[in-house]
Amino acid sequence: MTIDTRKILEEFVDYLMPDLSPHEASMYVFLLRHSRLNNDTPSATVRMGQRRIAQLYGRGPKMSVPSRQHVLRQLESLEEKGCIKIGDTSRDGTLYTVVLPSEVPLVVEKHP
Repeated sequence: MTIDTRKILEEFVDYLMPDLSPHEASMYVFLLRHSRLNNDTPSATVRMGQRRIAQLYGRGPKMSVPSRQHVLRQLESLEEKGCIKIGDTSRDGTLYTVVLPSEVPLVVEKHP
């Protein structure tokens, strides 16, 4: 299946992003990049631990590593809004299913 990155980004920016906080939006894009937009193995899911997310998320010259609690709050909020589904946890991390913007309930309500 081919991913239409342009369509995904348009739906995210036009319909989903207005309903997310800046932290939620950046976490969603982070998970989207590591799942569906992963060039090596595109998939709806990604398995990653909260510590690993905190290490990879927001790496920049002036960014400090976010706390695991901050990461957990963003993940739980995204799940409540229907943007992701949090699955089982194993030694390799937690399984996250990233819902495409067009399938998120907040977007379905607004999309023409």
